[in-house]
Amino acid sequence: IYMAALSSMGEQGGWPLTMFLTPDGKPFWGGTYFPREPRYGRPGFIQVMEAVDKAWREKRASLNQSADGLTTHVEARLAGSHARTVLDRATLAELAKGIDGMIDRDLGGLRGAPKFPNAPFMQTLWLSWLRDGNAAHRDDVLNSLEQMLSGGIYDHIGGGLSRYSTDAEWLVPHFEKMLYDNAQLLRFCNWAYAASGNELFRVRIEETIGWLLREMRVDGGAFAASLDADSDGEEGLFYTWSRDEIEAALGDDSALFFKHFTLSSPHGWEGKPVVHQTLSQQSQYVIHREEISALKAKLLAVREERVRPGLD
Repeated sequence: IYMAALSSMGEQGGWPLTMFLTPDGKPFWGGTYFPREPRYGRPGFIQVMEAVDKAWREKRASLNQSADGLTTHVEARLAGSHARTVLDRATLAELAKGIDGMIDRDLGGLRGAPKFPNAPFMQTLWLSWLRDGNAAHRDDVLNSLEQMLSGGIYDHIGGGLSRYSTDAEWLVPHFEKMLYDNAQLLRFCNWAYAASGNELFRVRIEETIGWLLREMRVDGGAFAASLDADSDGEEGLFYTWSRDEIEAALGDDSALFFKHFTLSSPHGWEGKPVVHQTLSQQSQYVIHREEISALKAKLLAVREERVRPGLD
């Protein structure tokens, strides 16, 4: 309802969503992210609240009129123009075909950037294979998983998947880690391992569960919802490494590490390099994983000394 209201105001939708309502729940003004203080060309949230408070006190009749008009528009928009339909086999096949047309055949996922691990779309393709035997849809999912698991969107030192990739190559993530994203990753890796026998998926399951148990448990045994992208005020600072830092931590063993991992600083990225793997490095890593696990443990110990991202 409120995202539709924001769109009707001519604003681009997104999260977090801020919406101001009349006491009877009708939206009259909103936006997406407002920083605490004015920046990025956006007013600070305190300024926004002060302005809305002033308008509510001085122009309440006008705001109520706007809210009534906006509510009528949103109700009509959400009523929809399509009658109910049964999700029969043909409808589901058509849905899968539409998603298939959006797939990036080379890099996996959907074409373009940013790239999200789009779990509902991947599940639609996987179910299409199970239901109709469409092997191309199965391969789309397997390729997407292999590509994202080699990229910087995956935490190669500690395990787990970041929220999304800012580029089309799965290289530089938005470093926020979400519990539900990784639950979905575990499900897909489980299905992929069962269908393909590729040890890569078993390894990533074990690494991601290791991260969940190590970093996401809270008092009482439950899991936290997310880890911030920032630490000490800088995006990805907790997760990125310079070559010198890795060599200092690993000494002579750093050559073995760089045989299986790559550091990249793509155009526009201002932080330290991002750890990722080529597809061939990823394949070799799966074979020689035990040999490299001690090196990753050393880097993880160094990383634990850094300022940690906030846990939600």
